[in-house]
Amino acid sequence: MNLMKVFDCQKMPKEVRDVFYEETEGEGNRCNDIYVSWDIAGDWRDCDGDTPNEKLIDDWLFAKGANREDKEVIVKRWW
Repeated sequence: MNLMKVFDCQKMPKEVRDVFYEETEGEGNRCNDIYVSWDIAGDWRDCDGDTPNEKLIDDWLFAKGANREDKEVIVKRWW
């Protein structure tokens, strides 16, 4: 069984949430009340290659309990 941590976008500071909405505005992500997978930085990915937006989101996720062993988390995307 593969467990993933779940985070709530409404708990993000507004500037992080706005960037998260922008980064996840894909074809299937325009509706309300969905769960979005998010690849976070870790040993498997070069953290220096992240965009500033990705780094902002990753930093918030790390501050809220994600860790370097997590390759992917789930974020509830709603407004």
